[in-house]
Amino acid sequence: MIPEYGLFLGLSGNKIFYADLNTFQVLGYLESSKAATCFAVNWQKLRCQEESERELQLCVAAKKKLQFYEWKKSNFCPIKVNECVHVYAWGD
Repeated sequence: MIPEYGLFLGLSGNKIFYADLNTFQVLGYLESSKAATCFAVNWQKLRCQEESERELQLCVAAKKKLQFYEWKKSNFCPIKVNECVHVYAWGD
């Protein structure tokens, strides 16, 4: 759950979905996350920004690969990674 964005993230049928936290209505699926087995969220306040400015990133493990997304406006956009990533750690 990410209350500041009003989002609920989940894994169902090996796909990641995001839903409205208040109504639990599904807002969308990450179509490229087929065969997902787990996910991790990085949510933090942006430096040198207003109190309300936050950054939301998502890492999805699917078919021996890691996929990365960031929340932009009202959906998750893929983050392009040039190399094959085997391990990833969120950092400040």
